[in-house]
Amino acid sequence: MIDKEFWNNRADLGKVVGTKDLIAVELERRLIAKYVKDGMKVLDVGCGTGETALALAKHLPELKIAGCEFAKNFLAVAREERYKAKLVERVGFFYGDVREAEHFIAPIEVLGQPDVVYSQRCIQNILDWPAQKAAILNLIEILAPGGCYVMIENGMAGLERINEIRASLKLATITPPSHNRYLLESNIEDLRSTLKE
Repeated sequence: MIDKEFWNNRADLGKVVGTKDLIAVELERRLIAKYVKDGMKVLDVGCGTGETALALAKHLPELKIAGCEFAKNFLAVAREERYKAKLVERVGFFYGDVREAEHFIAPIEVLGQPDVVYSQRCIQNILDWPAQKAAILNLIEILAPGGCYVMIENGMAGLERINEIRASLKLATITPPSHNRYLLESNIEDLRSTLKE
């Protein structure tokens, strides 16, 4: 389950639609950019308003990138920003739900099999592990041979470490928002085991 209404209502919040931590967003973009080379075909899953996809396309003139988003209000903003940036030829935004493999058919027909797929705080919006795992496996399956999936998602282990530091400073504990399910270390081990089979 994903709270579509919650996300559709955030579409006009500008740069803070996904998080108020703009420094983290920039660090995430830099990490993604390390895996993306000019001339590649890239799929941005849960692209929101398309900021990361558009930033990559602006810096890499031969890059082809497609974004998938299930919140229609986000999608409308992403498509408008693509026109403003004059990137219509190399960037496409499509309706898609990461939980449904068939939603990747349209972007892949336009793009081809992606060399890189990335998700930036998307999987954590699915509220149970079996559905999160299925979504991740969907993404890995559509990659071109030798392709790479870059997963930038929040995990409980990191949050627990942050809360230990906060407690030592007598700061309040941070809890995940109700619209998120942070990944557990056991989830990653489960995923690794599945991929080895």
